[in-house]
Amino acid sequence: MTPGSWPVDTTSGRSTGDTENAKPPRPDQNHDRRLPYLWRLRFRTRNVNCVASTTSTQDSGLFGDILPLFKAKTGIDVKVIAVGTGQALDTGRRGDADVVFVHAKPAEEKFLAEGFGVKRYPVMYDDFVLIGPSVDPAGVKGTKDIVAAFKTLKDKSIPFVSRGDNSGTHQAELKLWKEAGIDIAKEKGPW
Repeated sequence: MTPGSWPVDTTSGRSTGDTENAKPPRPDQNHDRRLPYLWRLRFRTRNVNCVASTTSTQDSGLFGDILPLFKAKTGIDVKVIAVGTGQALDTGRRGDADVVFVHAKPAEEKFLAEGFGVKRYPVMYDDFVLIGPSVDPAGVKGTKDIVAAFKTLKDKSIPFVSRGDNSGTHQAELKLWKEAGIDIAKEKGPW
């Protein structure tokens, strides 16, 4: 299917043909990658949209608060797939989500630059908190300098547990290691 063959009334944005089984072109086909994403948003034939979101956003309760209001106003159901940032962006790249709700700005900007998204909207922020045992073997309790705390973890060979899953949290962690001047891939240790 080519962009010109999609059965759409361009003045109303509504489907003009039987699209129950039709699918918009996938991003890997030979045409502008932005079009499938826009089409999936604009020409949805069922009253269900899909949001690929981070688990932290799902766990915050935000969707539980806003989605009933959205449904009441629009009549549109929204299915939320809660995964890590990397998985959510991959879901969007495949065209299996209408909206991605993630928290890793560089990865989001890359997603847009690759043509898979239309626009990035900042919605909220999250904090990166370093948690350790109450005995504080690293001596970093109460510090406001997370980069210095990471350096201390390495210098004292204090064990560090990473999600290691390409989530937004993992990407933030890797950025902090880099800011601390530590190449975590090369300097493998208990941290």
